[in-house]
Amino acid sequence: MLRHQALGATAPRAADGDAARQVDLDGGREELVSRSGENTRMLDNDLAKLAQMVEAPQIELADVERWIVRTAEVQPWDFLNAVSARDMRRSLELFNLLPAKSYVWTYTLLCGRIRELIVAKALDARGQGRELAATLKLQSWQVKNHLTWARRFSMAELVAALEGAVDVELALKGSADSQTALLLWITNILRKS
Repeated sequence: MLRHQALGATAPRAADGDAARQVDLDGGREELVSRSGENTRMLDNDLAKLAQMVEAPQIELADVERWIVRTAEVQPWDFLNAVSARDMRRSLELFNLLPAKSYVWTYTLLCGRIRELIVAKALDARGQGRELAATLKLQSWQVKNHLTWARRFSMAELVAALEGAVDVELALKGSADSQTALLLWITNILRKS
């Protein structure tokens, strides 16, 4: 668990002068770093803000989403993870925060992620899910959620997503509607059949 003092900030004192309280940030840890960035000063400030705003000893994801404004640039990995988790709301929120110039890069990364999920799905079906990192030639931490994510899709949905990428690539290379094409493709991936 990430604790307030772990980031080197002085935990806020209660209004009556009581000692600083210990705050557990478990459910919202990744979202806090995503929104604040990796700068420890920003993390300290936002964590202190959360400690003051949230009365409960546990700070949840919803607390971070409610009280912390995104100051860090959206990382493509956060977006890929949201799509992989089939989280429509978060995927669209993060997509809207991506720089417009990054659409081709986002498309390329998403195609790669879909391929990884296809491999994960196939290995899982054969009972060989533990071999995913070695098969993809990645570190185990890079694929720690892939099996869970792959189980949220049927193989037909993943293959259809990759097939749909062909039309998106054409739109990205020669159309003024590249954002619309990419967004439509993403929502089709996220939509459950």
